[in-house]
Amino acid sequence: MGLLGVPHVRRHGYVNLSYFHPKHAYPLAIMKDPQLIFHRISYLQYPCMLIGLYFGYAPLLTTGTFSWEGMNNMLIFIGLGVSFSTLQDTTKTQNKLSKRIWSNPKSARRFLIYQVVLIVFMVTMGLVGLFVIEEG
Repeated sequence: MGLLGVPHVRRHGYVNLSYFHPKHAYPLAIMKDPQLIFHRISYLQYPCMLIGLYFGYAPLLTTGTFSWEGMNNMLIFIGLGVSFSTLQDTTKTQNKLSKRIWSNPKSARRFLIYQVVLIVFMVTMGLVGLFVIEEG
């Protein structure tokens, strides 16, 4: 056996392919389950959401004034968090609350309506921020 599980070329000039088993292939040993890797990467959504909430509420809590710059930063980080959330495994329920919401059609409908309203609000605020902020 050669370096990293790759078999040596034999004396007759051919490689014995029986040695090429998935456990011997080096890149596959690192990525045994790509779905699990993406699912774990999706947990970066939570810090991004928290950072976005910080940028949204920090100016209000510290100075008591509204900040368009803070709102724009909040939208960037919340958008990044939503992007990370798309990497998660949708076949698994995340927690008991999600299971309770999605198992009941009435509460699932309410939750989807809430999310649509929230997204429309965020996009509207982003567009208002784009046109209201003065350059300079």
